[in-house]
Amino acid sequence: MIFSIIKKEIKELFNKSVLITFIFIALMFGFLGNVFNSMNEGMKEKPKVCVVMSDTGELAMTVKSSFEFGADVLYSGESREDAEKICREKNGLAVIVIESGFDSSILRNEKGAIDILWLLEGIGVTNEVKTTLVTGLISDAENRISKYIISKKYDLKSDLVLSPIMLKETTIIKNKVVENASPNLIMKIVQSQTFIAPVIMMMLMIMAGTNVIGSMALEKENKTLETLLTMPIKRSDIVIGKLVGGASVGILTAAVYMLGFSYYMKSLGMSAMTNIAPALKIIPLDYLFV
Repeated sequence: MIFSIIKKEIKELFNKSVLITFIFIALMFGFLGNVFNSMNEGMKEKPKVCVVMSDTGELAMTVKSSFEFGADVLYSGESREDAEKICREKNGLAVIVIESGFDSSILRNEKGAIDILWLLEGIGVTNEVKTTLVTGLISDAENRISKYIISKKYDLKSDLVLSPIMLKETTIIKNKVVENASPNLIMKIVQSQTFIAPVIMMMLMIMAGTNVIGSMALEKENKTLETLLTMPIKRSDIVIGKLVGGASVGILTAAVYMLGFSYYMKSLGMSAMTNIAPALKIIPLDYLFV
């Protein structure tokens, strides 16, 4: 008898909605697995870069050696034009320019300048991983320069010894130039703008569904559902009317929520980032394609 009850409960609980949930979860974890696999593949490959040596001092050569160790250097020379051309032809990630006077600037208690031109085909996980590897190589170069300065006992400022490099970054994404912005910063800007639409859609669906279910339950409880069904209107019109009414309340609630949330994000300084890359600003129409 107990097995018959268990069988009955399983049949009742394992319905279409449960099956759809199982399929959704399986697809979601499969998608996440592919994302992490692409990240792992991106980390195995060395990023392709071109290095322009406008300074051949010992500190500049230290930066070059860091890239030769951790990256696939496609070009090493003095011509920016040749470096950018080769980088584009061979799908390079960045053109690293060690500016003239790099060594002398550091020895004068000024940061040495490095100009980075990022060449991206899009904004994705793989590009994010590779750009992180390149910035890691720059950090490695800074550590090497710091150790060199300490070993030579140069009388320099402590903050300069710890951070001797100043970066000037320009990012090109599919021929769209974004000045003074790194790829990682651009990705944060895009993510901060695009995640709003899914949040609103989720709230609309939840609010609309909850309101419709609650409204139908109240109709049944108040004995008005029978009266409503006897009226000369289609049942589909009743359902549509309740869905539209629930969606309207959901839209109002979502608008109030997102208004408050936008002020919250501004308090964290997120709004300041949108001024760095206005070319990537997303208009309301773009949310239709999210």
